Amino acid sequence: MFAFLSILPQSLPEWAMLTLVCSSIGIMIALSFWMINTQLIVKCSVNIDERGVNLEINKSSLFYKQKYFFADWENVNHITEKFDGRNGSYYYQIAFKTPSFKANFNALNRGEEQAEKFYTELRYFQETYNLQKLPKFDNQEYVSNSWANA
Repeated sequence: MFAFLSILPQSLPEWAMLTLVCSSIGIMIALSFWMINTQLIVKCSVNIDERGVNLEINKSSLFYKQKYFFADWENVNHITEKFDGRNGSYYYQIAFKTPSFKANFNALNRGEEQAEKFYTELRYFQETYNLQKLPKFDNQEYVSNSWANA
């Protein structure tokens, strides 16, 4: 935005400058909402069984190049149940070792029944394979090196 403003002629009226600044801010906000809702939060198909976790992203995204991902239970670092204050619902986070990343799983609209089945299976495999849960301190989860694992 500053580079764009620096090349504008100095004789430009003040109202035109204000209009350009406000419209560029509006475009940046709209672009941010678009990126969050269509590129960062993506729909995927998840299958879990005795072998591990299988993810398949349903549509392409700028940030997720890999459409298919499989991790056996040895590659799962931890599974955590979290509360989403915005929606008033719970979701699950699975942290993988290699590659090191975390995936959040939440139910789609009108998919609560399928999500509950998935969460039940996930808790079963968590207990079966003795996957660690992160300890909670003062209603916040402790995440070691969270900046490196995010």
